[in-house]
Amino acid sequence: MRGQQPSGQGVAVRKSAKRRERVTASAPMLIMRGMVSDQLEIRERMAVQAFSGGWATIREFDVLADMQGVLLLAGTTSKGRQPAAKWAKDVLGKTLGSIRDRYIKTEKMGCNAEELKVLRSFVSMHRDFWLKQPFGLYQAACKQLQVEYNRMAKE
Repeated sequence: MRGQQPSGQGVAVRKSAKRRERVTASAPMLIMRGMVSDQLEIRERMAVQAFSGGWATIREFDVLADMQGVLLLAGTTSKGRQPAAKWAKDVLGKTLGSIRDRYIKTEKMGCNAEELKVLRSFVSMHRDFWLKQPFGLYQAACKQLQVEYNRMAKE
């Protein structure tokens, strides 16, 4: 009896399942960073190259400071991430502070050989750190960093 609707007798009616919100897992940073890797890594490495070449400006300093800020924020999310944040605070913080102080005195952005070594190792460590993290963490840290910058601008 094609074309006829079943009468309901002898037909098992299945209750429809409740719709649940689909939880989408965040892809590992390796995949997501692969998509935006060129822009991020080139910008990061060019900032260090600017210091190496002697043509660094406040813009390159800000790139490195943003990288540090994002890493510091990520370090607050778990004990496993704290060593990277500690290094960013203790070692890199001292280096960026020295560069900033020198700029305030001379109005020239630059670094010495030891500071350049720290900057180069930081870019590599930063990349390696984020390749092992969920991309959502990177996005959240960037968003929180912007919130902090906005708050500081109001003060």
